[in-house]
Amino acid sequence: MTRRGLLALPFLALVFALGRSVGNVLYDMLFYLLLLLFVFSGLSALQLKLTGRVQVSLSEREVRRGESVDIDVRVRQRCFFPAGGCDLQFQYGYEKQRTQMRLRPFREDRMRITVTAVHVGRWVYSVEYAEGQDLFGLFRVRLRPKDHPFLLVLPRPFDVEKPEFLFSDQGRTARSRGQEDLTSPEAVRTWRPGDPLKRVHWKLSARRQELQVRTYETPAPPDTLILMDICAPEAQRTEDALILRDVLCETCDAVADMQLRDASPVRIPFYERGAGEFRADTPSRALLLQETLASLSFSGTYDFEKALLMELQRLETCGAVIIVTTRMTPGIADAVNSIRRMGPSVRYYYVSHQPDEERLRPMITGMQRQLVEVCYVTPA
Repeated sequence: MTRRGLLALPFLALVFALGRSVGNVLYDMLFYLLLLLFVFSGLSALQLKLTGRVQVSLSEREVRRGESVDIDVRVRQRCFFPAGGCDLQFQYGYEKQRTQMRLRPFREDRMRITVTAVHVGRWVYSVEYAEGQDLFGLFRVRLRPKDHPFLLVLPRPFDVEKPEFLFSDQGRTARSRGQEDLTSPEAVRTWRPGDPLKRVHWKLSARRQELQVRTYETPAPPDTLILMDICAPEAQRTEDALILRDVLCETCDAVADMQLRDASPVRIPFYERGAGEFRADTPSRALLLQETLASLSFSGTYDFEKALLMELQRLETCGAVIIVTTRMTPGIADAVNSIRRMGPSVRYYYVSHQPDEERLRPMITGMQRQLVEVCYVTPA
């Protein structure tokens, strides 16, 4: 029952008492009229509760950050008695909005709201609750939304500088040099103009009466190892933490996308339960990486310093290590320097609203002395 209905109850009791005490038929007629109104409103609210349905759908299931999406809300009720309006509270992302819709009997009323996907992640875009009322506003009932669709907001990559490989050549050069590797013969084939004579298999050529040349295995290009800190960013406001999450995902995606476009292998371990590890060497896998990044919850409680030290044991095939994080501590700086001393080039992306803090300068200077490339990423 609404506030209006509660206020009408004392008035109904007063009319009933006046009718019993005075004995005037007008008070009796007024009492029965008000009682009929209450019964009518109650039946209308009951039918709305039993027959009302709220359905929510989205125009897209995946969009990039900054793009728009339409929320289509449909409310249908099959009441014989006319009903009043319906109060809706939308939840899209971490924001909420309230609005009203009018209800018509045996009709489907629709409402479309266009919102912008502000932050990367897996967000629920739905009606949190819907409350309908009768025509006179005496009773209010809650309708249960049928669907709770979610929207996957993908990161929007930007251009970054291509990382360098120190102990090996770039990916394409390494593949071409594999033809000169005489230690791993793979097969033989007929000689073609332009093949060097040092590849000719003379004994087999003598048996087959035609020149046969050796072919060799092409060594795999070095990996690009991307280590992203997926713990919850430290920030005073929720909005600032979400912005840092966006920048973390988009920086990681930007580096991986550049390497995949050059067909260079990329490896990204995710230290989050159920996330696993991403491996790819073709641009066709870029969308899968974006979906994985958008599905991360950033609720990990692991020590990022320990994660860096764990990767020291798997650096044999790495040509470059990219570290993306919102943290910079002496322990993390020492772990980064240890990775650099293992041979691969290291680039450190520090994501922060205040990258020029005085306490960070000794750590940054120490990493730069080890030839670690330190890059600052400041959210716009």
